[in-house]
Amino acid sequence: MSRITQKGQGSPLNLFSTYTDLSLGTMVGTRFDLADGREVVLVQNAGTALGSGVAVQGPAAQANAVGLSPATTGTTGYTASAPIAAAIGGKVIQIATGATAVLVNRFQGGYLTVVEGTGLGQTLKISGHLAASTTSALVINLEDAFTVATSTDSRFTLTINPYGSRFGTDFTTDGVIISPATTLTGTIVGVSLYPIPASTASVAQYGFIQTKGPAAVLGSSTVAIGLDVGLPSGTAGAVLAYAVATGPRVGTTMVATASAKYNLVNIDL
Repeated sequence: MSRITQKGQGSPLNLFSTYTDLSLGTMVGTRFDLADGREVVLVQNAGTALGSGVAVQGPAAQANAVGLSPATTGTTGYTASAPIAAAIGGKVIQIATGATAVLVNRFQGGYLTVVEGTGLGQTLKISGHLAASTTSALVINLEDAFTVATSTDSRFTLTINPYGSRFGTDFTTDGVIISPATTLTGTIVGVSLYPIPASTASVAQYGFIQTKGPAAVLGSSTVAIGLDVGLPSGTAGAVLAYAVATGPRVGTTMVATASAKYNLVNIDL
């Protein structure tokens, strides 16, 4: 993803600001380096306001978007102009949707992965696509080219941009949210730096969250200095002492932390 430093030539956006300009939808996921080494990323918020210093999760995965097959000539909506088996260098693939319809461009800025069969292991960024009904042909246009050809035995998974997509049902559908207290439904993408207003159905809200470097983060337990913290913690947006195989690691404490306090953590996401 793009990386724009605030040191030297500067950044086109101001840190600690929020925006409603829909043109920023194409920049969601762009990372910025701050002069002191911290890293932030532009996100689209969902329908609940974010406060400062809480862990932030990306959108929940769309149902029935895992292990999809290539379309066939008998698939509803099949078009002969798009390949069902990609050649090396190709940037278009035609697959068949599952039991959930796909909204136009919902996966724009997200990823297509080849998860099984010929060409498996590839990860390609999605530039756009049309809408498709259930069990219908879906033509995916890609920013990246296939480096290995695919075949009819290939299987594909579609993932929404983890930093937010403006092409859900409305602007609240696929934005970032505060990390749930117990069961995570998306990828942990960072920690909020400052309040970001809630998006509404008709107005999207954009702002920055932090992905690397020192940041105050809500804690839910006492953790000694220099230890890892992670999620989920039993408290929405809060971290606790990291335990292997219980959830993602967020960073390392820079001070001894206390429950219900905002403690300095070296974020590493």
